[in-house]
Amino acid sequence: MSTMPSQEAAPQPVITASTEHRAVLGPDAARRGELVFAVLLAAAFALVTGFATAHHELWRDEAHAWLLVRDSASPMALLHAARYGGHPYLWYVLLWPLVRITHDPSAMQALSVTIVTAAAFIVARYAPSPRWVRALAVLGYFPVYEYGTIARNYGLGLLALVAFCALFPRRRERPLLVAATLFVLANTSLPALLLALAAAGGLAIEVLWLAPEARSRATWGGLAIVALGVLLAVAQMVPPSDSGFAVAWKTDLDPSYGAYVLSDVTSAFLPLPMPGRWFWQTEVLLAFSAYREYAWILAVLIVIAVAVALLRRPVALVYYLSATLALLSFFYAKYNGYLRHHGFLFLAFGSALWLAAYSTEAPLSRSIARVVVAAERSVRVVAAIVFALHVVAGAIAVWGEYRFAFSGAKQTAALMRERRIGGLPMVAAQDDAASAVLAYLDKEGAYYPAGGRNGSFVLYDEARTRPFDLWREVDGFASRTGGPVAAVLTVPVLQGTPAPPELLRRTRAEGCGVSDVVPDESFCVFTVWPRP
Repeated sequence: MSTMPSQEAAPQPVITASTEHRAVLGPDAARRGELVFAVLLAAAFALVTGFATAHHELWRDEAHAWLLVRDSASPMALLHAARYGGHPYLWYVLLWPLVRITHDPSAMQALSVTIVTAAAFIVARYAPSPRWVRALAVLGYFPVYEYGTIARNYGLGLLALVAFCALFPRRRERPLLVAATLFVLANTSLPALLLALAAAGGLAIEVLWLAPEARSRATWGGLAIVALGVLLAVAQMVPPSDSGFAVAWKTDLDPSYGAYVLSDVTSAFLPLPMPGRWFWQTEVLLAFSAYREYAWILAVLIVIAVAVALLRRPVALVYYLSATLALLSFFYAKYNGYLRHHGFLFLAFGSALWLAAYSTEAPLSRSIARVVVAAERSVRVVAAIVFALHVVAGAIAVWGEYRFAFSGAKQTAALMRERRIGGLPMVAAQDDAASAVLAYLDKEGAYYPAGGRNGSFVLYDEARTRPFDLWREVDGFASRTGGPVAAVLTVPVLQGTPAPPELLRRTRAEGCGVSDVVPDESFCVFTVWPRP
């Protein structure tokens, strides 16, 4: 990393690795020590995340991917059905061989923990920051819980992102390998695709402007690989014409909604959940009216402070600002999402600091350099505090998983086995929530009144959005089967549509599986007999 004579004119990067132990031990011993540290920290991460995962019940989004891969007749059928979900296919590709080995969805959870543990090792081994900072980053809320415990495609994106950051210092020697990580990143999720685009933009800025001597056939080939990955991801996420999920775009200027979306930044930086059963998707700071009203101002200040701190590292600056702007634009115009999506705003921040340590330096005037020095020092302090708060948030989430039932699906499946009704034809509503019960029962499918069809995974199409009479559908399904059926209904559905008295005489309540965390994943099970 290049330096300039004046420390004031050339401040240190926002994060830097401690080198004191290398001076004492020597480079070989230091490398061994770093490797041991990384292995131990990754092992600690695996223990914590594995513990949380062992107590985590699958919910609808996790079960959807598992059932989609399990019950698609062919890869082409899988690719068609996956288009309704809005995600690239890479996560499904990884699950495809897994479901051919076992139908136990805990295998997917084990895969998720393995993937994110690999990401934790890369951070612990290669991130350019002191060990205590790396430990805080690894044991934070997003890697431990949102992207580790909950088995989704986002953990795969985290692995690809940190692999890119680890390879970034060798981008001129290994441009194709660096490009391959961005290719993978783009094909894990839409937020990850936006980060990949931002990273490609930063690399292009460096080649075209900051370091033209780095231009080579391999460099251009690497950028072409990234472009191909982006186009492939976009092609996979184009929804079918009859899609029924998040179809609208918001194109009008709405300042109040814009402020609400900007507060996603503060949610990502301060994801402190409410302790107790409502720990997931909650923010303890929302209890304060001043935070609710002015969080968007804090978000703007965060983005400005980080941008100033990155000012002399244009590649990292372009990456951070373009990633943040792209994410916020998507959240505003298409789908604001949840904390797991907003977490990519924090990933953009952390990875930008990592890239800054190895980015080409731009000269600054002495007066601007003074401002940058102050911003870098402030961001270093704030980053350490934020990483510590993320560890607290992760601990609250892990404790919540241990203490409370995330979903009632696993308990409901166990209840149906115990009552010996798991083999009965099944009718289920709410369809997406009840699909998790199918995953635990390893049942081929159920009849979903939403959409009026049999299946296991849910197709998020227009047919699913059409209104229906729940109990008429249940009664009709029992009549068509000619025997008793198991009706698995969420508590909110039951509360909104009580059964008619005539049908109650042919219905026996079997019990309920209760969710403490996800409010609409508590289920009650009934055996319903057809009309005589």
